[in-house]
Amino acid sequence: MSKRKTPTPKRSHKSKDVPIKSAQIDEQIIPLIQWMNKVPGLFTRWSCQGSPKKAKDEYRAYICFYCEDLLTLSFIVRRLMAVTKEANIHCPSVTVDMYEDMPRFTIEASHTDLQALSHVIEAGNPATLW
Repeated sequence: MSKRKTPTPKRSHKSKDVPIKSAQIDEQIIPLIQWMNKVPGLFTRWSCQGSPKKAKDEYRAYICFYCEDLLTLSFIVRRLMAVTKEANIHCPSVTVDMYEDMPRFTIEASHTDLQALSHVIEAGNPATLW
């Protein structure tokens, strides 16, 4: 997996990398979003934890993300499959569409399954996650 390459200006003084972005994330999927954003070459864009069934409809949970290359996509899909299999959770679907001339990937699952996946990741089995 390649890291995002950004031009580094030459400086005559010391500087530090400082994270400056924050986002509003639905509480029940924070661990999953944080884990995904640690994967080099991947960044999340939009997400929703969904909501439990009300009458006939269930609001589906989703995470939209971008990958720099197919190796990164392959890594995240294989990790999600391993984690869901180990935890006996329905594996979420991963779809692709074009958004602003870039491939955008979406993980979609029921509210219950994505929440369970987030809890498994929060508990953290490093062998399965990485």
